[in-house]
Amino acid sequence: MPLNKKCFTCYLTRVRFQCFPGSLNIMKKKNILNIAILLISSFIIVKETSGEKQPEVLRYFSLLPLSAFDNSVDGLSLEERKNLIANSESANWKMVLNSEIEIVLKGIHAIDNIITIRIFSSPIESRLLAVQTQNAHVNLLEFWRFDKEGKAKKVDILPKLWPNDFISEKDHVYKHSSTVSYTLGQPDSVNVFLNRRMDPVLNKIRLKYNVHLHWNGKNFTTEKSIRSDYVITPVKLLELDGIDCSKSINRTVSGVTDKKRLSQSLNKKGMLAYQKKDFEKATWLFRCSFITDNSNPFAHYNYASILALYESQVKDPCNDEYISRIKKHVILSVQLRPERRSRLQKDADFDSIRDEPFYKLLIVDTQKDDLIQLLFSVGTWHGPVPGVYPTSKIAFEKDNRVLFYSFSLNEPIGWNEPEVGKLSGKNLNLIIQFTSSPTDPLIGTLKLTIEKGVITDAFIEIGSVKYNYYEDICSA
Repeated sequence: MPLNKKCFTCYLTRVRFQCFPGSLNIMKKKNILNIAILLISSFIIVKETSGEKQPEVLRYFSLLPLSAFDNSVDGLSLEERKNLIANSESANWKMVLNSEIEIVLKGIHAIDNIITIRIFSSPIESRLLAVQTQNAHVNLLEFWRFDKEGKAKKVDILPKLWPNDFISEKDHVYKHSSTVSYTLGQPDSVNVFLNRRMDPVLNKIRLKYNVHLHWNGKNFTTEKSIRSDYVITPVKLLELDGIDCSKSINRTVSGVTDKKRLSQSLNKKGMLAYQKKDFEKATWLFRCSFITDNSNPFAHYNYASILALYESQVKDPCNDEYISRIKKHVILSVQLRPERRSRLQKDADFDSIRDEPFYKLLIVDTQKDDLIQLLFSVGTWHGPVPGVYPTSKIAFEKDNRVLFYSFSLNEPIGWNEPEVGKLSGKNLNLIIQFTSSPTDPLIGTLKLTIEKGVITDAFIEIGSVKYNYYEDICSA
């Protein structure tokens, strides 16, 4: 059939319908529209398919030198790499993970042969790529840096760690045969392990820390956490006395020779360990801080506060070695810096020692407080114990009320009903008048030992009898 100009479009698009000169029917218009939509859609699909982006890690995988895979059992050839990128499988390898930042290759014949390739957060012009090779013979983690031209260079970027980084300060060793291995952890992190199976020295020491490295975009920082199976006890804290601080300080703080600055630096590092709840390390650092400068009040205070945290675990009340350490250093702290006294009374770390007799003396401010109030803060004052049983005690209560107890050796053995009295007197001189015998008062004196603004000892002297601020339960 001859074509006119108005039917020319019908011919080009191969729409099969009869064309009448001078007119286009409705059917022709619908077909042209449908065909146009189909052509445009097809063009878009083809364009998107052909331009689909390859995962970034695959691009860097294709640029890595083949020498990066020399430590694997089968190695990797150029042809195998092409097959892995195209089909996720080659003669010796299968790609079992393929994400935007990480691929994992697993050996087909040697199933323990694994290669992990991961991108670490870094600028596009200097991409950092980790390659970890694991098999029966090796566990190796290497890093490669790519420049903006895509050239790769192996870089030594992992910090050097030692066995001592995994154990308590008191257990540090300087001769060993252990090694440290690195494996990929969470994104932008590396886990670190101590290989000590064949080390006769370290194999007997319990590990204290889990160690891992965190990548911050520029370098790795070392982060530690205390293992859940590592239990700190008061005995362990006292064992820290066996550490020679002079050897350990050099590894912790370098370049500081002034003793005061060095002490301050050690105390600061101790506070960081304390905040991470690494109390054993903090105790060691605080101890080394006051050994370096004994006039550092914060080091004494902080050392005592950690010991106080564990005081409740001391089972033997008559073994006062532990509590005597707390007493010594908290008193020194207040003597060196009296402002510590008010801090001490608010610090929850010292809750376990609030009932200790020395604490009741310590909180009295000899410059501001009425010293006679010490009678009431102590509460009960204890008479001599000549044998198994005590003789008497005096209890001071609010409103100047006084209770005097005497001990009966007759059946039933025990404390008699107290005599009730009233306290009066001036300064440190005491007069206790009893309701039952108002004309026969007890007259005595409160005797105090004050050293550098701190009351370190106190007793009430009535005639020739001394009443102490503490109860002697450990001697007979």
